[in-house]
Amino acid sequence: LLDEIDHNNAAVVGSADRIDKKRRFEEIEEKLQRLEGVLMGVLNENKKLWGIKILRAEVDFLNENGSTETA
Repeated sequence: LLDEIDHNNAAVVGSADRIDKKRRFEEIEEKLQRLEGVLMGVLNENKKLWGIKILRAEVDFLNENGSTETA
């Protein structure tokens, strides 16, 4: 009987451990998804900033050369 109780106890503890690991995994997955969203936002802002820098460089080039042609 004690062996059966020990076996059942181990099964319950193992099941609880798996549930806890699954919960932690889901929490980590959720945090990673939020981080991915933040990083995508940063990437998009960075692309916009580089686009602005390139346009400014083209305008500066045109102004310095007095040209109406594109850079």
